[in-house]
Amino acid sequence: MMSQVCNTPLRKILLVLACIAITVGCASFERQSKPATVPEIHPGILAGYLQPEALPNSLAHHPPLAP
Repeated sequence: MMSQVCNTPLRKILLVLACIAITVGCASFERQSKPATVPEIHPGILAGYLQPEALPNSLAHHPPLAP
């Protein structure tokens, strides 16, 4: 009984339509030709990022280890 339900023509049609929809969706996806450049404030230091002295101490967020 279960194999008859799984092989219905409606299921096959829906599977084909789903494959077509995925293919059309991927085909219409536009690629970026070149990502935008990020400005530098000094050579090697990107603007908008924290300075080394302003970086948070991630160890301060964790409780101390139990002995």
